[in-house]
Amino acid sequence: APTAPCEFLPDDPQSSQSPGTRTSGDLSFTIPEGWSTDVNWGGTLPHATDVASAEKHIEQNYYSVAQIGQVDWSGAEGEYPGAEDAAAAYVQCHLTRADGVQAYGENPEVTSYVSEPFEVDGQDGWMVRGVVEVAEDGQIATYTAVEIVAVVVETPSGPAVFKVATSADDPAMNADLESMIDSLSVA
Repeated sequence: APTAPCEFLPDDPQSSQSPGTRTSGDLSFTIPEGWSTDVNWGGTLPHATDVASAEKHIEQNYYSVAQIGQVDWSGAEGEYPGAEDAAAAYVQCHLTRADGVQAYGENPEVTSYVSEPFEVDGQDGWMVRGVVEVAEDGQIATYTAVEIVAVVVETPSGPAVFKVATSADDPAMNADLESMIDSLSVA
């Protein structure tokens, strides 16, 4: 569980977007084929401002969502904890928010957990990723597990975050996830 409350900041898109990529500050990723940018996910990525998103519709009200933003711990108790702890917090916040609890249950078990240094274009960062099983009575019917990935990169303009939550048991989604991680770049 998070060691501090997850703070959701008001939506304030500032970075200009170009077709095919999503950008926040110095950090950007390439949108996979078949993903869209039609839904406003503003305010759903905690501890972040200038958030841009892409999504893939999976079923009814469920989407795989990729988000990028500027890390902002300003309103939280305590200061920015560094890339490693921040990346872990993004994953934890995904599981503990209200719709996360609905999807994954009260005490989700995270498997295939990885926490490791991650470099983007020579800039230091940290990646945390893990797989969590979907609650049997939750809102996701199409698959049984979700992979959550958070990457925090210390960019020249400050720390930035890239976060994805997508199906863990769909090979096409796994390929999209890896392609987005591989596409991360610092301007």
